[in-house]
Amino acid sequence: MWDGALIHTLELADVMDEQARTTGLGVFRAWAGRARRRPLLYLGRPEEVLKNIPQPAQLWANGGTFAVQRATYLSHIGDKDAATAIIDEFLAERDFSAPDDRTAATFLRFFLEAAVAAQHQRAAAILEPLLAPLADLLFTEPDITNCMGRDLGGAAVLLGQPEKARAYYLRGIAACEKGRHRPELALSRLELAELLLDHYPGERAEAIEHLEFAIRECRDMKMAPSLERALRRREAAGA
Repeated sequence: MWDGALIHTLELADVMDEQARTTGLGVFRAWAGRARRRPLLYLGRPEEVLKNIPQPAQLWANGGTFAVQRATYLSHIGDKDAATAIIDEFLAERDFSAPDDRTAATFLRFFLEAAVAAQHQRAAAILEPLLAPLADLLFTEPDITNCMGRDLGGAAVLLGQPEKARAYYLRGIAACEKGRHRPELALSRLELAELLLDHYPGERAEAIEHLEFAIRECRDMKMAPSLERALRRREAAGA
């Protein structure tokens, strides 16, 4: 998945499902579901992810990660009202900015991603300073990775802080290059290009360079939604 072989990753997840059937070991099915999440999102199929993320009976089930990931994917299918409702429920239950708050960073990285996807400014304003120390990291499990620089850049854009966003995106790009994470590198450079076009008109040439990179990579990895987004921005820029 990090290499951008997204279709092949889905094929390997099918192999894991077959192992679950033949061995009776449910862990293979769990691994298969997790392995599919990011590739399906990158490929533009978030509705398939939602089918495989459990609908929790309680908000904080599994440390809250099921509910908050559902908020992210609900945003990506266009149901931002449902995503916002989940985010609001978390904010009502806990003061994440309290000095004695002990919420795990593993949850907070998912929460930041959900806030950015849902364009939830209040949550972004709370989470951005909390997670700023992680901006140079790919906060990773083998199959679910957050490029923290990209997520924090998105939060800063949402909060109207373009200079801070630019710094975050550059840190995210450096992390992706060091870790060789092709999909997140393409998305980070796409989002930086959009930021430059929107806020730094004098740096159009650099923005177009980032766009061209994202277009090549998204086309090669079959990341259709991001490819279409990059093509629209290039056309709007007259490049």
